[in-house]
Amino acid sequence: MPRSFSEYVYSDDKIKDLLLLASKVAKTSATVLIRGESGVGKEVLARAIYKESDRYKMPFIKVNCASIPENLLESELFGYEEGAFTGARRGGKLGKFELAQGGTIFLDEIGDMSYTMQAKILRVLQEKELERVGGTKTISLDVRVIAATNKDLEQMIENESFRRDLYYRLNVFPLNIPPLRERKDDIIPLSRVILEKLNKHCGNIVSLSADVIKILQQHNWPGNIRELQNVLEHANIIRTDDEIKIRDLPKYILPSNDKLDVKNLEDFNLKENIGMLEKEMIKESLLRNGNNKSKAIRELGISRRAFYEKISKYQLE
Repeated sequence: MPRSFSEYVYSDDKIKDLLLLASKVAKTSATVLIRGESGVGKEVLARAIYKESDRYKMPFIKVNCASIPENLLESELFGYEEGAFTGARRGGKLGKFELAQGGTIFLDEIGDMSYTMQAKILRVLQEKELERVGGTKTISLDVRVIAATNKDLEQMIENESFRRDLYYRLNVFPLNIPPLRERKDDIIPLSRVILEKLNKHCGNIVSLSADVIKILQQHNWPGNIRELQNVLEHANIIRTDDEIKIRDLPKYILPSNDKLDVKNLEDFNLKENIGMLEKEMIKESLLRNGNNKSKAIRELGISRRAFYEKISKYQLE
């Protein structure tokens, strides 16, 4: 597998097959449509395809179609001429397609683009040229397009909210990334890579306890790899040694949210585990209240003196 795909940690055969297809299409200029739920790593795959392509020395321009207001998207993509509208920059502005000239443009969340804007994108893809907003000059383009979406485009076509002709123009080479819950064998290798990256500056080798491994493998991961990264970053900050334990995980990920599951505790020392619970509750209350100690004290229902004694005791300054 090419080194550019090394960020994709995989054991599951579905991912192996996906990456082999991606490495093949990378060497061409074919338009690629990456499908998958939010957080599965669509942008990581798009960048890997770009790095393995003949265009890797040219720009890689990312556009999040969902984050740019509709009234600004056209000028962001196609640029504009001086005086095209009120507030237009003197001398005009290059659009994302022109900035990607010779390279690759990544149209993320393409399914969130309006029907009107879809027609304009379709023309650019078909004609390989554009006109800036307020301009009359036609500009030829040499840009490779990679698009991505977490939407059901086929259903959107049926609902007439996504253009069928644009779909066929984008869907030249589809790549579907399976969600994390369908490739449980990848969870622990991914976790180790994420922890290695989080601790690369301090050189620590952080491991996962057997109970934590069990919980990570049992969780459904609706937020996919992005959720796994957040969970491990949280645990990495809280941990007190070089092994992540159950007490370091966010509470919502534990099998039971409404009570402490004593079967999952590393030991049955009552005093130690009560202290652990106290410390975590204080931390979470401070986080939830934006580090406002007065609010945290009211929420926890303890005196100010007791609160500061525990802050000192658990070194939460």
